[in-house]
Amino acid sequence: MRRVSIIVIIALCCGSLNLAAATGEALGPSLEDKIAVSAWSGARGPIPVVVFLEDELPTGLVQLESMAGLRRGQRIKRVLGERLHESKESTERIHRFLIESSSQPVLRHWVVPAFTATLSPDRILELTAQPGVRLVVENLTLDYVTPVSESPASVAVSSVSNELALLKVPTLWQQGLKGTGRLICSFDTGVDWDHPALADKWRGNSEPLSSTWFSKVAPNELPYDAAGHGTHTMGLMVGATEADTFGVAPHAQWITAGVIDQGRPLQTTLSDIIEAFQWALNPDGDTSTTDDVPDVILNSWGVPKGLFAPCDETFTQIVDVVEAAGIVTIFAAGNEGPDPMSLRSPADQASTPTNSLAVGAVNMDKDIASFSSRGPSSCDQTQIKPELVAPGVSVRSSQKGGGYTYMSGTSMAAPYIAGLVVLMRQYSPDATVEEIKQALLQATEDLGATGEDNIYGNGLVDASRLLALLPLPVSPSFKITSTQVSDDGIAWPGEEFGLDILINNPAGNIAEVIGVLETGTAGVVVMSDSATYLFGVGGSSALSMAPYQIRYDSGFHHGHTVDFVLYLQTPEGGSLDTIAFVGTVGVPPSGHIADHSSSRIGFSVSDFAQFGFGTGSLYNAGGKGLRVDGSDNLLYEAGIVLGRNALQLSSSIRDAQGRYQVSDYEPTVDLSTSTIDEEGGLHVTAGYADSRSEIPIPIELTQETISYVDDGGFIIFRFQMRNMTPGWLTGLHFGFLTDFDLDIAGDQVVYDDGAALMYQTGGDGPLVGLVSLKNLDSFKSLDNGAAKRGFSRADKFDLIALDATQHDPGLTGDLMMFLNSGSFAIQGWDSNEVAFAVVIGTDLAELYENAQHARERFDLATAVDEGHQSSLPTAVTLHQNYPNPFNPTTTISFSLSTASDVSLVVYNALGQKVSQLVDGRLPAGSHEVLWNATNASGGRIASGVYFYRLSTSQTSHSRKMLLLK
Repeated sequence: MRRVSIIVIIALCCGSLNLAAATGEALGPSLEDKIAVSAWSGARGPIPVVVFLEDELPTGLVQLESMAGLRRGQRIKRVLGERLHESKESTERIHRFLIESSSQPVLRHWVVPAFTATLSPDRILELTAQPGVRLVVENLTLDYVTPVSESPASVAVSSVSNELALLKVPTLWQQGLKGTGRLICSFDTGVDWDHPALADKWRGNSEPLSSTWFSKVAPNELPYDAAGHGTHTMGLMVGATEADTFGVAPHAQWITAGVIDQGRPLQTTLSDIIEAFQWALNPDGDTSTTDDVPDVILNSWGVPKGLFAPCDETFTQIVDVVEAAGIVTIFAAGNEGPDPMSLRSPADQASTPTNSLAVGAVNMDKDIASFSSRGPSSCDQTQIKPELVAPGVSVRSSQKGGGYTYMSGTSMAAPYIAGLVVLMRQYSPDATVEEIKQALLQATEDLGATGEDNIYGNGLVDASRLLALLPLPVSPSFKITSTQVSDDGIAWPGEEFGLDILINNPAGNIAEVIGVLETGTAGVVVMSDSATYLFGVGGSSALSMAPYQIRYDSGFHHGHTVDFVLYLQTPEGGSLDTIAFVGTVGVPPSGHIADHSSSRIGFSVSDFAQFGFGTGSLYNAGGKGLRVDGSDNLLYEAGIVLGRNALQLSSSIRDAQGRYQVSDYEPTVDLSTSTIDEEGGLHVTAGYADSRSEIPIPIELTQETISYVDDGGFIIFRFQMRNMTPGWLTGLHFGFLTDFDLDIAGDQVVYDDGAALMYQTGGDGPLVGLVSLKNLDSFKSLDNGAAKRGFSRADKFDLIALDATQHDPGLTGDLMMFLNSGSFAIQGWDSNEVAFAVVIGTDLAELYENAQHARERFDLATAVDEGHQSSLPTAVTLHQNYPNPFNPTTTISFSLSTASDVSLVVYNALGQKVSQLVDGRLPAGSHEVLWNATNASGGRIASGVYFYRLSTSQTSHSRKMLLLK
């Protein structure tokens, strides 16, 4: 057996060498091996091949992309004319040979001169001897760049993803650049065309299917996604819903070529990709039209190793032709890192500094992802690869079937760059591919080693710098620089207001413009819709000569968006441009809002220390407010006050005039997707700090709200206040205000000291109360008077500083309840917790019953924290974190028998240090540390297993915890 194996190997090697001698370099490596095996085995079956002919691109075509002054449409028509009508005698001769020799129909390609055929090994060898044949390769399957990881994601409520903010994409949106009038194409696994975040952006809604969807498998079906990859990447380019924007260019349209993993046995072959490039150059088949041609093609695929010889330029030539027509091509670098020279072809090609521009992946801390393929180019090791990096770790986007998912990979990074291309094209429609790519390379933040390197390339793109690096538009191309609402700058619900618009025309080539403002949003009336803009000679900016007059419906909630369109025309009425922009009603929420919905209660919470947000409240932001058994909203306002004195005080409640006041608190940990504990409790967690306060208190608050579907008469509130300094914080006071409106005729407030319960009654409606659960020992009832009263800073501090209950049992009217704690002190890096519950009841008995249930549920939920705090510890003990698994915060508790120098460190599964939570001397006793799943730089970390280690001079203890996002 061993002798036979040796003979086989020798025969194969000799066969391969003989073939190489006979055919020169005209056979691709994998095809050469296959023919050698067939020669040895006697199997002479036909082989699908792609035949590339010698091709000297016309000089005019090679230089076309960089020719100044040509409009993009002219470039497209020039390229199509050169390629479609090229004909050589040698090409026709080879075509006849293939028709005579192929066992399957011969397919002719024109983007580069090539044919697809199915030939016997003997005829392949004959073919390679034909003059004009440059290369014959197998028509092999191509691979898409599969994600490294994937996990489910919820429907988000954030308006802009963190990845877009990292790239500073909103700076372009603020200038009116969201992709309007531009077209994106992907070469991927297809797209789920009716996904809610993508459906209205598909060009196929108004154009023929064949010009918006390329598929060799199902050309007559609506676009679909067999694998889910293409839906995710398309979402990162254009994905958006009313409340959630995660795509770079949410107003752009998309088309797609489903050329990878389309569910057939052979999947996608080399010839399919060539045909897809041809389709993208002329999607509607009409060479006289150019608006069907995309601005950019995102490529998430790679050629298998061995199909082409190293440094073969076949795909370089195809890309050159496509980009000569003005279509920017972007490639994912690949997920084969961290080894050097691990990029796939054609992403590793580097015949010019911008050809086959490849994008690597970084995390939100701007660190390179371990999987991201590294350079240099395997063809020329002096050529650095990749060119750019973008976020590509745990990126949330659309999922086939209508949902959302997190994926990691360079295929998640490359779409951000492709999306930026269409924003650049919206600004400068005739910018060449070279100008666009050079702008991308220059507008970067250098990461890693100084200068361009084979890990980060030129670095992370800074979108705010891109426009300054592009040529000015050839013809008038307008953008909105800013909008300004009259008076206080806020367009309140129900208000009539003036709107001034500042527009910009970088070309400075028009003196006067008329702007007509329209809206299709119900509840908005444009009362004065026309304004004149005077640029003067050579001027590039102009403000509307008079404000547009607009009225918003009084039923709008804060943060509601209004779609406007500004039609710009010459004084004679000739159309110049159309600019879409969005107006915002009132004051947009400072963060995120989420709802608790038990069997009895609906209640809205936030990650900026305000609550309710329902109809009729002080701040209607589209929330539930408080609804009991399906009632209308009963909550006018709820919020917190935290302070040390009247100067160092932070608040989320109304101002001195009783008006809405933007919260002093900003999110540090976004409102999490909810988790369910083993008792069925719905936990919603957030973190915030008072960064908007005049004199911030160095405390971070973690807010946890808990409700139970089967025990729906209460909602538990937990607030952990962590001292973010190494020293003690003293003189602290905490308070929580509620203003329930139960009866228009007036409410009453009752206080039960023994039950630590204050409750409010009114009319025939429900009773609503506050029951203290931990460290809240003072209750107050407050009178609004004839109109909603206000609270000055001094008033607020007086409320929290008075550590005594104040209550007038005979008072009736528009009443409020307030509970507070203090004064208290928090040791450095330690935390203090307060907790209470909002309870309801249809009568007094049910109210007290629900209050008792809240106490029992709270005791059960916090048993892991409280169980070790009753006496001085007798040993060093590290407790299991709670909750575990967790997202996004967890509490780590430990006990010290004596005062000690303590280190508490979190490590990842590789043993790398993630965060130092404690490093200093602590007294004997029980301690808690809240960790918000961030690293030492404050960046978010990925899901996975982590370890935390407590070390003193005498001992060390470790435990494991699990972060699930």
